[in-house]
Amino acid sequence: MRYTVVIATIRQGLPEFGPTMERIQSSFREPTEFHVLDGSEGKAQALNKAGEEILATCQSEFYVTLDDDIVPSAGWQSKVADAFEALKQFGALGLWMGDQHDRLTLVGASHLDDWRTEEDVRYRRVRPPHHLNGGFIAYRTEVARALGLIPTEGVRYQLWEDAWRGRRVTQLGWEMAFIDAGPVDMVEYVDPKEYVELKARDLEFGKKSADRVLSGSGLGDSAGLRLRKWVARVRGRAK
Repeated sequence: MRYTVVIATIRQGLPEFGPTMERIQSSFREPTEFHVLDGSEGKAQALNKAGEEILATCQSEFYVTLDDDIVPSAGWQSKVADAFEALKQFGALGLWMGDQHDRLTLVGASHLDDWRTEEDVRYRRVRPPHHLNGGFIAYRTEVARALGLIPTEGVRYQLWEDAWRGRRVTQLGWEMAFIDAGPVDMVEYVDPKEYVELKARDLEFGKKSADRVLSGSGLGDSAGLRLRKWVARVRGRAK
């Protein structure tokens, strides 16, 4: 099976970057077209450009978006391919990040079904409207092509990007899951102060804008979910 893997990054000049890219490439065991994208204008902007220039014509069966700080285990590609073969109704897969508390929070473990095994594939199904963590998402290529362009709203760090992509997968009629494909290492970069401050500002904008952006794309919360969020806010204020 063939893969196209894309990473949008602004960290090319940091000392950890080169060794991390080498580790990522050493994890490939299948024919892989690997692209490191200039993310200086924003992750969503870079992924949108890749969709138009790379995804539109790629011949790979699977299309993977990967963050520059995620290093999968060697052999992950065969496990992803096996999972797509076994789980016919699943259009996108994430890698299980680990059982540490912070990583369970990262993947939103409370929004996942319990572990199941099908044809030796161990996985946890994502319960909509939850989504996969954007650090690693493997798509069937036809699903990735059908997603369309991520709304950017003129900011470089889009808080809604993961949710938008996940809800589009659901809207297209597919399911999502995290699969057990071995340990995942997360690299810690020392980012420039300017980037950290920009990210914080964009995150604050995203908190205020995410619901509007998702609703504007036809991907807003259901009435039931809006009610649950309202109840949670009321309970929080009452404490």
